Amino acid sequence: MSIKSFSPEMTGAANRKITSLEEKILNSEAAIPHAEVKKYADYIIGKLKMYKDFEDETQDKVSFVVDALSEDRILKGIFHEIVDGNLNQKEVEAVVVRIRQALMEELKGKIDEKIYLGIKDFVNVGQDVSVSTISGRKLPNLPEEKNKQELKSLHKKNLIRHAIDIDNSRGVVYKNQERTVDEDYEKALQEAMDLFIKLDPHPNIVKFLENDPKNKGALYEHRKIKTLVEYVSENKVDFYRNPKLFAQTLEVLKGCMEGAQYLAENNLVLQDIRPKNLGVEVEDDEVRGVLFDLEGLMKQGTIESNRMYATGYEPPETTEDVVAVMPGEMTFQFGVSIRALMQKCISGYVPDPGKFDISEMFLKQGIIKDLAVLSEKMSKKNPKNRLSLPFAVAELEGIIERVKNIAS
Repeated sequence: MSIKSFSPEMTGAANRKITSLEEKILNSEAAIPHAEVKKYADYIIGKLKMYKDFEDETQDKVSFVVDALSEDRILKGIFHEIVDGNLNQKEVEAVVVRIRQALMEELKGKIDEKIYLGIKDFVNVGQDVSVSTISGRKLPNLPEEKNKQELKSLHKKNLIRHAIDIDNSRGVVYKNQERTVDEDYEKALQEAMDLFIKLDPHPNIVKFLENDPKNKGALYEHRKIKTLVEYVSENKVDFYRNPKLFAQTLEVLKGCMEGAQYLAENNLVLQDIRPKNLGVEVEDDEVRGVLFDLEGLMKQGTIESNRMYATGYEPPETTEDVVAVMPGEMTFQFGVSIRALMQKCISGYVPDPGKFDISEMFLKQGIIKDLAVLSEKMSKKNPKNRLSLPFAVAELEGIIERVKNIAS
């Protein structure tokens, strides 16, 4: 196996014999740092530099590195070679462990110590590393940010998903929130929540029952919901190998967009939309997309400088000192989310000889290209040039039908 295949940008490995380097990796009991491991470590370091040094960005950083060290990520693109060919599962796990050790050696001293210590405990022999592993881990506290320009980029510390995906019951759950925003933001959030609670229920939005700003808490309908990131990872969604699952993933995204469209029709705008904050509800074999994280809800037209966005998902217009909250912000975030899902669901696919190559159908029908074009139209820098949510939903629905035709 060639470690250069571990880079997410790589698309698969050619069939070949095990090299002396690979034999060394299989047989050595020590960590094996070498040029290709360093290359992948440099990729991780480069990605980390894209995040800002805020406390909630710390969780995103840890999640990214843990995902980069996961077995799925390491084996991406060489699955057939490793599992179906030369090695059994035990040997595969041993290889992954040693590669992780080598990567940790390369990362030591080159990334923030808090981030390094936050992931070190999870890199153990025989233990797979996944983002869900750290979902309940308390991260180290960073110094409080006092600069208002920096404060506008802070995100909530506690994710509501931890409170709503616990079990099968449909009761209610109270979740304390620690918000690091000023009183004006709290007031704007309260006004949005007061408006939302009066609306008729929508199947693609979790029911919000009560907001308690005094105790910084919220009362929500209790539904069994996973995040879209968890759904994709657990089901190993890949639009080459399983177009049916990929179609369901796009259906989830479309459902969340329909929920956002309902909010826009009622003069509400949701911030912090991204795959990890989009919910998936499976009930009676029906898969539904659900907006469950309403912490960033604002009334359309609200003038608010404190905004809630993750790095890469922040609409360009929100970087201005004074800007009104508008529905186009949601379109932008969904456009970026489509790109993120495409990156997550595209693997280094190697078709089996003599079997029908489903990837050719995708390419012939232009599905991948059309998804990329849709994402681009939704995430235009100028909000006036962006595709509106209703048109985006319609275009995505057409793409989903084409994927379903391939899957049938």
